[in-house]
Amino acid sequence: MAKKIRIKKGEREIIATEKAFRVVYSTFGYKKVGEVEDTQKDNQTNGVNLYELSEAELQKVLKDDIKAFLDGEEIEYDSNATKDELIKIVLGE
Repeated sequence: MAKKIRIKKGEREIIATEKAFRVVYSTFGYKKVGEVEDTQKDNQTNGVNLYELSEAELQKVLKDDIKAFLDGEEIEYDSNATKDELIKIVLGE
């Protein structure tokens, strides 16, 4: 299982995987706060609300994470949908 860490930008603090931090969040100015015990997985992709991300940011999120987010939001989608189709659903297009 992926190592999870707490990261922060200004007053906003979220939980992400180490890889997500390196690939996505560090480029947006997030800094590491500390490690997180892997006791639970929430429905918002490690604490990130995908509704708040731009299309470019969503392109960096794993397809399975987008599906997990949509499942948590109880939004229906075609299980064979492409990543671009899933992103459009998140963006409301």
